[in-house]
Amino acid sequence: MNRETVIYLAGFIDADGCISIGRHKAQKRKYPSYQPKLQVGSTSPEVLDLCRTTFGGNVWPDTSKHGNKAFYQWVIYGQQMRKALLALMPFLKLKKRQAEIALELHRRIEEYPKRIGHALSADEAHEREKLHQRLRGISSQLPLAEPFDLRRRRGRPRIS
Repeated sequence: MNRETVIYLAGFIDADGCISIGRHKAQKRKYPSYQPKLQVGSTSPEVLDLCRTTFGGNVWPDTSKHGNKAFYQWVIYGQQMRKALLALMPFLKLKKRQAEIALELHRRIEEYPKRIGHALSADEAHEREKLHQRLRGISSQLPLAEPFDLRRRRGRPRIS
C-alpha cells in the first residue's frame, strides 16, 4: 500500500467520507443488528476507483439524489473496512474518533460467539447501541465549512 496514496485518501475521506453504523431491526430478532461501514460519494469515479483498488469494496453509480449529474458511491464493510480504517487512522483529522468507534464495534462483532440461533445478550446489544449513538453524536457535531460568498470574493460588499 503506497503511503502517499493512503495520505491522499485520508484527506479525501476526511472531507467527503462518511463513517457510520447501520442499524437493522429484523422482525424475528429481539435486538437490532449493527454494521459499521465506510463510504464516500463523488462526481469523480477515478478517485473512488483509487479507493477500491487500494482498500477493496465496491463503486457504483448513484443517481438517486443528484438528478442528471453523474454521481458515484464507494462503500466498504467488514474486514476490508477494518484494514482500511487502520491504514487511514494516523492521517485522519476530522473523522479519527468516528473511525475508532467503528473499529470498536467491528471488534465486538468479530469477538462475539457466532452460533446458529445464538441470540445477542441484552448487555451486548446495549453496548452496540451505545457505540451507534456515540457515533451519531460525533457526526452531528463535526464543524461545517463557512459558506463562501462569491460577491465578497470579487471585492463587492456582502449584502445580508
